[in-house]
Order: sequence, then structure tokens, then C-alpha cells
Amino acid sequence: MMNRAGKNYLKIGAVILAVLLAGAATWHWGWPTYQRAKQHRHLAEAQTYFDNGDYRNALMSARLVLMLDSNNVPACRIMAGLAETSRSPATLDWRQRIVELDPSVENKLALAAAGLQFQNPPFPITTQLLDDLTPAATNRAAYHAVATMLALRLNHPAEAERHMADAAQLEPTNQSFQLNLAVLRLNSTNPAVVTAARGVLEQFCADTNFGPAALRSLVAERLLHQDLPAALGYSRQLLASPQAGLGDRLQHLSLLKDLASPDLAAQLKRVQADVATNALLAAQTAAWMQANGFRDDAGAWLTALPTGIQSQPAVQLALVDYYTGTTNWRGLCQLTAKGDWGEMNFLRLAFLSHAWDELGESLVAESQWKSAVNEAGDRLGALNALLELAGRWGKSATQEQLLLRITQRYPEAAWAQQGLERLYLAAGKTAKLYELYAAQFARLPQNLALKNNLAATALLLHTNLMQACQWAAEIYGQRPAEPVIVSTYAFALHEQGRDAEGLAALQKLSSAQLEQPSVALYYGVLLAATGDKAKARPFLALAEKGGQLLPEEKRLLTEAGK
Repeated sequence: MMNRAGKNYLKIGAVILAVLLAGAATWHWGWPTYQRAKQHRHLAEAQTYFDNGDYRNALMSARLVLMLDSNNVPACRIMAGLAETSRSPATLDWRQRIVELDPSVENKLALAAAGLQFQNPPFPITTQLLDDLTPAATNRAAYHAVATMLALRLNHPAEAERHMADAAQLEPTNQSFQLNLAVLRLNSTNPAVVTAARGVLEQFCADTNFGPAALRSLVAERLLHQDLPAALGYSRQLLASPQAGLGDRLQHLSLLKDLASPDLAAQLKRVQADVATNALLAAQTAAWMQANGFRDDAGAWLTALPTGIQSQPAVQLALVDYYTGTTNWRGLCQLTAKGDWGEMNFLRLAFLSHAWDELGESLVAESQWKSAVNEAGDRLGALNALLELAGRWGKSATQEQLLLRITQRYPEAAWAQQGLERLYLAAGKTAKLYELYAAQFARLPQNLALKNNLAATALLLHTNLMQACQWAAEIYGQRPAEPVIVSTYAFALHEQGRDAEGLAALQKLSSAQLEQPSVALYYGVLLAATGDKAKARPFLALAEKGGQLLPEEKRLLTEAGK
């Protein structure tokens, strides 16, 4: 029989067990709720800080959210916005990350817009995304807004106006679209259209929200017509607005410079004093100075900024531009040899590599470039930035390595695959083309263009011939009227000794199609193979003159012309 003390121990044990079970339940059910509450609080704080321009605290709060949930899309959007504000290539990384987490049309359009900031013409990321979205998104004003920006950057004003007109039609109450449409119509060759557009902008000038944008457009329009006094008048109105920014002040300085105004020096000093404690604004000011004949002054001013400002990446990049513009490679080497540029440290190493390259130290330069690529890792923004620099510096081998890395990490990046294709075509690397097409075809087996390219390169390389001939026949069966596909099929028949059949397939094409360089080569080859060398010569000449021939195709041309 259990004594009283034993019963008390059992009661105590039951109480402890109940407490432990309650604690476990609280931990199991309450901890995720607590975590979610923390996420919501930090996210709300991050958004408030960002909206109020407190970017430092916005960054800290957004990072706390991402520590709790690395897939939090709103926090990623804030990080993307912060990167855009600082003009960081990481913008592409965050926008790409958002698309991976939530592949909505809106998020893809945001990535497309970012591509315009961080790539050079023809803006492959933006072009690919807009092409992919064309069937589904042309009923959205935002699609046409991004398409307008792309058309303007590619110097296609008529196309830009058409897209903006579509955006304005889709959202007739959106005044920003009406404003932008009027801006685009200022470039019309029809005087009546220009007059009407200017009238619309004059009306917008009195609008609290859109007045500054209208005045900026009127300044630009008057500058286009070399009417500097009128441009200066609009610029003064603009600077009187509380919404005027540094860009407006710098444009005003440009007008003062063009008018040889004695007020230029004083105004420039005022701008320098106002931006000296903001690295981003200081970098913009230095860029204006270097572009407007004040390069040496820019270098002296940048190196006199407070140490805390001078050490920030934006100012460091402005100094890179200064040393590069003055071909002071020793200075560039000293600038980039030390320091930490945070997420843009890969750029520091890239410019250090360039400095050593210009100084003739190729081995050191190669080592630093490898470090830059390693620092970039798999980040799309960083890899794209290095790719742009490699193109600027003529490093085609490095471009190939970077594009390969991008295609491996981002297999959906057709723009990178197209870049590789252009490199291999220019260098005559048929085997590399074959490998590229094979990898793409393995991912997209229904793509007939890829299948045709794979078959054509296999035939040229005399590799996997039976399969290549089968592919060529299958594609021809589906698209018997496309010239490039017909030429591949005819070449496959030629490789099988069936020249008459190949020639018959080609002769179903029109004269204009046969004269396309990529088709003319194979038509000439088959004409020569069937004994009609006289008729073959003009087609072989067309191919030689107008085509970007691979080495194997050049051999075909030479043999056919003998």
C-alpha cells in the first residue's frame, strides 16, 4: 500500500508532467506564431523605414525578416528597392529571386525594367522577358510602359510612342501615361502634333504631382531645338519646385555652362557643398563634372570628401571613372588594391585586374580577374556586371566563361545562351555550338529551331550522322516551307549521297529565299554536286559575300567552287 509521501510525489510528478506537456504544446504551436508575428513586425518596420527614406534601418529590418524566412517576397522587394536606390547590380539578383519565388507578370516586368538599368543594348534580359510575356501581357499598361522604355533605349521612337499610346488607352485615367505620351509626341515631324503635345505639357506644369516631370520634358524639348534661353526659363521654374532633385540641378549647371554664365562656378560649389555627405549624390555630381570638362576638379573634390563618404562604393566607383578617364593606371591600382566594397567587392577586383592589365602585368591581372569571378559567385547581377566589363575590355574568352556560368545557374536565361551562340559563331567554334545546342535541346526537345541547329552542326562535324539525318527529315516534315530548315534537310540528303532529292527540295523555294546567304551556300553546294557548276557560282558568291560562315562551311564552299 502506497504511503502519503508516495502519493505526494505522484501528484508532484503529474503536475510537472502537465507543465512540461503544456510547455511542449506552447513551443510546438506558439513558436511559429511568435516567429510569424516577428516577421510581420520587422516587415512593417522595413516598409515604413523605406517609405520614409531611412534606408539604413530599412535594410536592417528587411534582413531580420529574411533571417526568419529567406523566401519572404515582400522583404525581397524591399531589398530590391534598396539595391535600385544605390544603383547596385544586386538589383538583378533580388528581382530574379522574386521571379523565382513568385513568377507573376508584375514581377517579371519589374525584372525586365531592371535589365534596362544594368545591361547595354540590345538589353537581352528585357528583350527576352518582353518576348516571353507578349502573348499574355499585352493587355496590361505596365507591359507597354516597359516596352516604351526599351524602344527608347534602342532609339525606336515610333515604336515607343505606339506602346505608350496603348498604355494610355488601357488606363485612360492614368495621367502619367498621358504626360509621357505628350513627351514622346514632341519629337513628331508633324508641327500640329508637336504644338498639341506642348500644350498638354504646359497644362501639366501647374499640377502639383506632375508639374516637375512636365517641366523636365519642356527643358529637354527646348534643348533639342537649341533654344537655350527658353530651356533655362523652364529649368528655373523646375528648381523652384520642392520636388526638384539633383538631376535637375545638374541639368541647370549644364545650361549655365552652355550659356557661358558667370554664375556657373558659384552654383557648382553650392551643389558640391549640399551633396558632400551623401555618397550616391556625390558620385552623380562627380560624373557630371567629368562629363562636362571638370575632370581634374572632380578628382580633387572626390579625394577631399570626408573619409566615411570617400570609402563608400559609389564614390570609389566615381574615382575609378576618374583614374580610367585620365589613364592613371597606377592610381587605379592603388585605389582598388585595398578596401572592402561589400556586395560590390567583385567590381573592386575587376578594376584592379584591368589596372594590372593596362600596366602590362597579364599574370597578375588574370589572377585578380579570377578572384573577381569567384567573388561574384552565382549572383546574376554580379555576373552580368562582369560580363559588361569583359565586353568593354575585349575579353572574349572571359565573356564565354561568364555566359557559361550564367546558363548553368539560370538555364532559362535564353539571352545568355544567345550570347554564347554569337561568340561561337564569330569565333567559328562549330563543336562548341554543337554542345550548346545539344544542352539546350535536352531541356527543350520540342523546340524545332534548336533541333534544326543541332542537326546542322552535327552534319557539319560529321558526328552522330544517322541521328542528324533523322532529325533533319522530321523537322522538314513539319516545316517544309522554311528556307533554313529546307537547307538543313537538303544538306542531310547530300551527306547520304541523295543530291538530286536535296536539290529538288531546295528548288521548291522562291528565288528570294534561295538567295539568302545561309540557304545560297547549300543550294550552290548541291548544284555543284549535281554537275551544274555554272549555275552554282553566283549562289556560292552570295554565300561568301553575305554569310557568317563556319570553318566547315567555308570548306564546303571552297570544294564546291573548284
